[in-house]
Amino acid sequence: MIKYTLSATKLLKIGGKNMYEYKSEILKKGIRWVKGAATETDASNLDELLNERAAEGWELVTYAYTTELANVSATMLLTFKRAK
Repeated sequence: MIKYTLSATKLLKIGGKNMYEYKSEILKKGIRWVKGAATETDASNLDELLNERAAEGWELVTYAYTTELANVSATMLLTFKRAK
């Protein structure tokens, strides 16, 4: 699985104070030969990313999963937040 950082962190201001910062990342999986198949490696890569971000104080807020190119590859967008 290939990992990309989508954007720099964004800040959420409430009452003039920075409350949270957000970070989005993209995980891109290579060619899938079996529709909907995820491997143990895919799960391990996702666990690794989630644990890395948790150690940095990030909390997973949301994710989106999409398929591309006639359902042959897949992309996962993950958004994290942490208190500022």
